[in-house]
Amino acid sequence: MIPRKIIEAFFRRLWLIAVPVVLVPLAVFLLVRPETEYQSTATVWVDRSLGGAALIGEVSQWTTPAEHQSTAVNEMLSTDRFRKAVLTRAELVDGDASRTEVARVWRLVSVGAAERGSNLIAVTARSPDPDVSATLVDATIVEFGERFSTEVTRTATAEIEHYEEQLVLAEEELQEREGALREYIRANPEVASGDAVGATDLNYRTLVNQVEQQLSLVNELNESVQSAERQMASAPQAFSSGFIVQDPPEAPNNPVPTSIVERSGMPLAGLALGMAISMTYLYLSYRTDHTVRSAEDLGSLGLPVLGTVPELQPGRGLAARFPLGTLLRWRRRDFAWSAASAITEAPPERQKGGRDGRNGHG
Repeated sequence: MIPRKIIEAFFRRLWLIAVPVVLVPLAVFLLVRPETEYQSTATVWVDRSLGGAALIGEVSQWTTPAEHQSTAVNEMLSTDRFRKAVLTRAELVDGDASRTEVARVWRLVSVGAAERGSNLIAVTARSPDPDVSATLVDATIVEFGERFSTEVTRTATAEIEHYEEQLVLAEEELQEREGALREYIRANPEVASGDAVGATDLNYRTLVNQVEQQLSLVNELNESVQSAERQMASAPQAFSSGFIVQDPPEAPNNPVPTSIVERSGMPLAGLALGMAISMTYLYLSYRTDHTVRSAEDLGSLGLPVLGTVPELQPGRGLAARFPLGTLLRWRRRDFAWSAASAITEAPPERQKGGRDGRNGHG
């Protein structure tokens, strides 16, 4: 059973108890309410032959093209340089913006890619402005294409340089082996006559095999150089044919809908916190109140009751209805307690004067 004194403390400090219950949820709602965001999405068809190895490694046979390319886009979006390039292309920051400025602007938006099928990915952007959302999606796709072409060109250039260096060494080695073969034929002309002597000469056959192997290596290096050159020249066309925008981004007309849980979650948590503060204040008020307000408070003291102040009723009609009647009853009870506690014992001379009638006071 709730102690009577707690109920009295509740109605006596009702406004102070109500303040945290009202102000804390209101403050939480104003400070952490979800911002209005607009989402723009572009649907892109991707191909396994795009060659994502230039960005994130070899294409696995266990992953779909959409999964592979969405991973490539998200990994590029996790780098500071790519984020800055996207924001610069979207004209949200300057080209000489610092990393801190880029991070500040990037926190206001969100960009990412997700697979929608085996060969379809969705590049999505959210921001407080609908035009900015569409611009961010377009900037991400264009910048990813340029980074792809740049990376393919860089990789192909490095491969060409490597193969050309190896080709020079291989050609020098081929010339040395051909020179050794010519010297041996000049010293032994019978081996080149085409009869059984050349077929059975071990030294001659060894020199011929070495020349043929080196010539094969030179041809392979030439083919590698040509393949790298073709890859470098066809990089822009390879991206445009393997990364095709099916549904271009558009500026949304309506903001992203917010769920009821997201809208009311934090205010409800603030309401619970405000109620906890109020209940804590009420409990402390009850525990620190040692005043005697009724005969019930004298039960544990064993003292006789000399008199009581009658309980003031709230009246009739609407004033007697619950909960208004209960509130008025506790308010008037508190007033009666205050009035009773203000009565003090009269001084002895005032009491004496009252008895003999000389002072006129009773």
